[in-house]
Amino acid sequence: EGRQCALKVAKAEEFEAMKERAIDADVADELSTSIYVAEQQRRKEAEAILAASGEEVEAAREALEVLYSNDLQPEASASASEEDASDLELWWKVEAAQVQGKTTTWIIENILGKKGRKFSEGKKQLEELLNKFGGQEL
Repeated sequence: EGRQCALKVAKAEEFEAMKERAIDADVADELSTSIYVAEQQRRKEAEAILAASGEEVEAAREALEVLYSNDLQPEASASASEEDASDLELWWKVEAAQVQGKTTTWIIENILGKKGRKFSEGKKQLEELLNKFGGQEL
């Protein structure tokens, strides 16, 4: 009877050790998967930045040029200049989101802050930004 008890204890210990090894393997697998996904995301972002066309860079340069030339003109309509600066800042955020592969819906909801009933208003605002600074379709 003592031998049977010892055998049961040994089997229980072996089972616990197997469970622990399985948990350790799952954790290691989960970590390696997370690391791989993060590396792939960084690689895609880097490729998108490197693939940015000269046209996009030129559009950003022209927008900055307009902004600075408005600042240099004396009393040239401060409210329009502030609106342009605000629009330009939004445009930069939109372009960054595009480079990251974000959808039009995500941009409208998260950058322009137009959700629900205001979504169509956000769509129009995005089109205006595209016409003003971008020229390319989303």
